[in-house]
Amino acid sequence: MQESFSNSAGRHLQDAQILLKEQRWDNAVYLAAYLHFQKNYYSEDEDVPNSNDTEQPFFPIVVSYQESLRGDIALFSRRATPEELNRLSSLVKIMTDSPYQDMAKRLCILFGREFNTVAKLKV
Repeated sequence: MQESFSNSAGRHLQDAQILLKEQRWDNAVYLAAYLHFQKNYYSEDEDVPNSNDTEQPFFPIVVSYQESLRGDIALFSRRATPEELNRLSSLVKIMTDSPYQDMAKRLCILFGREFNTVAKLKV
């Protein structure tokens, strides 16, 4: 069920204020950001999309912190050792697995492209 812009905006503002009082910062900030998005990117005669629809391009993709991606990341072999090949294989796996594939799929949809996966990458 779609709701009017003013009704959903008011409801989200109330929800964000309740979450702030309960010190649920992440949820409060998310709702406040969504409210700002509604206010600045939708006119009153437009339907506001459901913020919980996981198939929508605006739904967040969570990318967990990866210690191995911190610092200098060489995506080429610096020396031909088993350790170096393991390092590269690990990096390729991280950067081609979910959530990065989820992002790539959404970008393909956004730009009208077909998402293709590569069966095996040689390192």
